[in-house]
Amino acid sequence: MKLNQTHLEEAKNSDVLMKWIAVLKSTFLREERYLDALKFINIALTLEPEDAFEVRDRGYIYQQLDCNSMAINDYNFFIEKYPEDPASELLKVQIKALNDNKVVIH
Repeated sequence: MKLNQTHLEEAKNSDVLMKWIAVLKSTFLREERYLDALKFINIALTLEPEDAFEVRDRGYIYQQLDCNSMAINDYNFFIEKYPEDPASELLKVQIKALNDNKVVIH
């Protein structure tokens, strides 16, 4: 494949930054380094606070860290923003399971 001018479109700094954040976040998620992934999600949400997909991913991390109420809040945020998204139905089931499985701290 030969490069042409359409392959060389200029990117905004914020787009490049968000791409790197996404790469690093997914790397840490794959390695189950949830606290590190959470740092990058929080950076992304600083740049785009209403990004429901980042909030959903943060909810997943909170769930992995047994922060169920925070996970539920983030999942509900996603469901409210994208009620027709197929993930919303799965998240509703997940919320029910999280509510049924309360973590007790002594």
